Amino acid sequence: MSTGDFRLPSAWRCAAADGPVPRTAEVGYADLVPALDALAAAARVDTLAVVVAAHAKVLNSLVEEAVFRTDVLPPGDSAGARSLEIRPGGARTWRELAEQTGTALHALQPVPTTAPAADDDRSPRADRVLLAVDGAAPDTVPGGASGTPPGSGRYGLCVGVRESTLILRAAGHLDAAGLDRLAVMYRRVLEAMAAAPEADAATAVLPDGEREAVLRRWAVGRTVTWEPAGVLELFRQQAARTPDAPAVRASGRTLSYRELDECSTRLAHHLLARGARPEALVGVSLRRGPDLLPALLAVWKTGAAYLPLDVDLPVQRLRHMVAAAGCALMVTRSEHLDALGPFDQGECVLLDRERAAIDAVEPTPLDVPVGPAHLAYVIYTSGSTGEPKGVMVHHGGLANYVLWTALEYAARGTGGSPHFSSIGFDLGVPSLFTPLVVGQRVDLLPDPLDTADLGVHLLAGAPYSFIKMTPGHLHLLSTDLEPEETHGLAGLVIAAGDAFPADLARRWGELVGPGGTPVATEYGPTEITVGNSGQMVTQLPADGLVPLGLPIPIPRCTSSTTASNRSPRASPARCTWAARAWPVGISAPPPSPRHASCPTPTESRAAACTARVTAAGGGRAGWSSWAAPTTR
Repeated sequence: MSTGDFRLPSAWRCAAADGPVPRTAEVGYADLVPALDALAAAARVDTLAVVVAAHAKVLNSLVEEAVFRTDVLPPGDSAGARSLEIRPGGARTWRELAEQTGTALHALQPVPTTAPAADDDRSPRADRVLLAVDGAAPDTVPGGASGTPPGSGRYGLCVGVRESTLILRAAGHLDAAGLDRLAVMYRRVLEAMAAAPEADAATAVLPDGEREAVLRRWAVGRTVTWEPAGVLELFRQQAARTPDAPAVRASGRTLSYRELDECSTRLAHHLLARGARPEALVGVSLRRGPDLLPALLAVWKTGAAYLPLDVDLPVQRLRHMVAAAGCALMVTRSEHLDALGPFDQGECVLLDRERAAIDAVEPTPLDVPVGPAHLAYVIYTSGSTGEPKGVMVHHGGLANYVLWTALEYAARGTGGSPHFSSIGFDLGVPSLFTPLVVGQRVDLLPDPLDTADLGVHLLAGAPYSFIKMTPGHLHLLSTDLEPEETHGLAGLVIAAGDAFPADLARRWGELVGPGGTPVATEYGPTEITVGNSGQMVTQLPADGLVPLGLPIPIPRCTSSTTASNRSPRASPARCTWAARAWPVGISAPPPSPRHASCPTPTESRAAACTARVTAAGGGRAGWSSWAAPTTR
């Protein structure tokens, strides 16, 4: 793992009106010195190493990286600042952290020489931290190399150690409130170390109010009043309003809203005659073509839920999903039977062979109740952390999510959305259903699709209201398309489903240019209803990953490691969701109150600040609410 310099979060920067006003705060700890001396003796280090260990813990609470560097000005050293490598995540107790810090202090390295970029008049150290261990904290590096630009040694935060006091000096980078909150964190860490040297060093140490903000205020999406209808009913209402508008385009064929409604109703009658019933599971194994959306809507019209089965998956995995879900009816085509393998527990409806019978059915509207608590679909996880598990998604949670995407995504244009992901990948759910509740068109791109042709197909259907894709797809488009082609590609592109590098978002913004297609992020593991957080990408960290975003309306998203005061690195992190975003495993009934928890995916531990991570349902327990002003 490479070691990068610790950087103060960009959200801490003072507003321009504040100006570069130096600020100072003091942290006294004379009352803790006897206990800290005892801790130092147990760790066989001096007390200074214990104080530096506390400094390391505070900085570690503000970054995701397990290993990073910060600058230290050793006592009586005229050579200038040195670089200290910090690995606080590897310490189980405060004593071990002190031991590791003592060892690191004996291995200080010269600080790499940096200079401001040509178009940047800020100091290259303006968002870095200096720990000065012999007196009041300076804000420049003594003994700097000759010829360095004026001010090149200035730090955003300097922490001085003088007798039994820490002096925190912010050289205009932090506002007064932020500096005071940081001072409280230093004091809390020192108190924790003094109180119990053998206690868990992964404990989150948060100032008063921070914990409440993380677990209550920021973890809850804004309140929105939706109409009570589910996605199916919203589609029916839209079909009644715009019956002749194009609803689906696939394989050179376009279905209007009336045609899509009637096709799905005919198939629903056929499925009911073949055994479909409310709350049962009906497998749907179809490629992206004219049959796909009629089949999904038809399943809902019977009151059943669908189980998406990608024909490109291995036969063994498909059979496991069908058997585990107890699926007794399958909708597919005869050419997919070999890929699906023997289906010996129920019936198959083969759309190509039974087309005449289906088309002969009168499209009489069905009156099968479909409520918010009824199951909409079951989708299986990848199984990367064990055996794949089915996640039950209910109509209430799906409607909440789709209505949010209608406001945030579809409202950015009139061209609808393309769908080009696997039906077994919930990333594509908004591309399938969101256009249908607002009168727009769903473009089902060819299946199979050579990803090298993705840009060509998107340009043929553009401009879209929104395009949801993986960061890998975004990277592909950023290399394949010209600036003028990307500029008006869509009202919004959303990168989700994988880690989203900040550099990729930056490159996309530079490619599309001012006023071009903006990019957003969305996060949600399979164990939630598609997504539980997201936002437009407007501010980016210098490196690393794009933050996960804010909670979508209504659901509450928290991390149980935060709630239990533990770091995810010290124990398995778990996410908890409540309200209308709940899913439950297929083998368990809905708990009460409606909520579920699941292991936190890797992506959730790679965001830039707790506000965003907690909103996404996971993250480092030790982070606090520094970025609130810029992320709410």
